Amino acid sequence: MRWTPLVALCITLSVASAAPVPKHLMKEEPFWPTAVGTKWVYDVEGKEERYVISKVRDDPEGQLVSVDQVVGGKNVPYEEVLVSATRLTRVGWSGKECEKPELLLRAPVEKGDYWSPNYTSSKPRREVVEVKGVEVQAGVFQAVRIECSFRGGMLGPPPIYHEWYARGVGLVKRVSGNGEVKVLKSFTPGKK
Repeated sequence: MRWTPLVALCITLSVASAAPVPKHLMKEEPFWPTAVGTKWVYDVEGKEERYVISKVRDDPEGQLVSVDQVVGGKNVPYEEVLVSATRLTRVGWSGKECEKPELLLRAPVEKGDYWSPNYTSSKPRREVVEVKGVEVQAGVFQAVRIECSFRGGMLGPPPIYHEWYARGVGLVKRVSGNGEVKVLKSFTPGKK
């Protein structure tokens, strides 16, 4: 029985001296929640918009997350997003599959990084402008600001808008080219 205190001491020292996990080995949360029941409430120029995750399905490339907009107390299909550790892609819109999926965000996130698949007057070129804290009604979030620009046409310069995404939350703010502002008012994570 004399060995018991010595064994306990050795175990304590080995646990206490364990090195922290290096950042590059830690699993980062994706830029979109993946739990059914997650709720977002946005303020859009004084009007409230509500969204909820209604369904999550496994996919070979990640998880397919179905988001409904709550209108008059009823859920209406809004968008379907493919969420993975490296990408956030809109694959469905208004209950229909997108003809060409739209890459919303890719990781790792670095200032100046850009992508422009299907860059047209209706699909934007996206560029990481900065990563920093952004304050909205729901709180302060460490967020990635993406500048989205479209090709110009005969009607003038291309419209530009900005979106801010936070890990585990998704869209926290959007400022459109016409000045309309959409900010996250509240966020309630679903149960995993």
